Amino acid sequence: MTISRLMVLNILSKQKRLFLHKGVTEMLLKKYIFPYLLILPLIIIMIGLVFYPVLVTFTDSFKSMSLLNPGDERFIWLSNYYTLLHDPTVLRTLENTFFYFLLAIVGELIGGLFIAMVLNRKFRGRGLVLAAVIIPWSLPPVVNGIIWKWIYDPSTGVLNDILMNFHIIQSNQIWLGNSTLALLCVTLVHIWKMIPLTAVILLATLQTIPKDLYEAARMDGSSPINIFRFITLPFLKPAIVISLTQSTIAAINIFDEIYVLTGTNLGTRSVLLQNYLIAFQQLNLGQGMALSLMITLITVLISIVYVLWLRIGKGEKM
Repeated sequence: MTISRLMVLNILSKQKRLFLHKGVTEMLLKKYIFPYLLILPLIIIMIGLVFYPVLVTFTDSFKSMSLLNPGDERFIWLSNYYTLLHDPTVLRTLENTFFYFLLAIVGELIGGLFIAMVLNRKFRGRGLVLAAVIIPWSLPPVVNGIIWKWIYDPSTGVLNDILMNFHIIQSNQIWLGNSTLALLCVTLVHIWKMIPLTAVILLATLQTIPKDLYEAARMDGSSPINIFRFITLPFLKPAIVISLTQSTIAAINIFDEIYVLTGTNLGTRSVLLQNYLIAFQQLNLGQGMALSLMITLITVLISIVYVLWLRIGKGEKM
């Protein structure tokens, strides 16, 4: 009787251990393995379409690669970067791109913030105005460029007609003929396209700010400037960082508007357009890859500055 009882207890103990082991295994699968199985397709896609091309671009940027001489492929290490940094044409395009970048982030932030604050108020036709504001951003860059090329046209463009009707100018102006003026005109087109995105980002954050804070500030006698400085601006800071980041990426990678409006003119040529010319017209793939990595590095460094500014504003330790 005792032996039978011990055998039964032993069998039950083994079943209990098997049950516990099975339960622990299922828990580990659900908690640690199953989530990674779900994102495995995304990881494979990212490796194939992002990380592997970046790695190939990085390694090939140290090589002498030209489709004009495909048999002469060898490592030349930093020679491509040295050549680019001492090329007056590349340096001029970097200056142009920096000009686009500065004017774009300032214009888009100020204009987007103004539009967002206007749309944050309730008025009749607000939804219609919001839909109209988004139109420039929703149009393809090439279409925007063509529209503004008609506007800037010295013979039939509406810009000359409007300014002459208001007696601001006395004769038709060739807006894209002067390098400095053309830079401003191209930047205006880019700002006009990207302002709606900045406005929508800021508007979404404005609508999350509690109204009680504004009411309490007004009851305490705070001025509109102080209300904006101490209530609105701190809430908007994360959204401003996001909008500045997307504005920076778009400004540094500006291509379509320039190509449509002024072609490959050096006076308005961006560094991305120069990269296109090096890689696909001069067929120098090594320098093209090196320049593309330089553009990426510049964009990442500027974005890091924005993030640091946000973290310092929050008082976080670095």
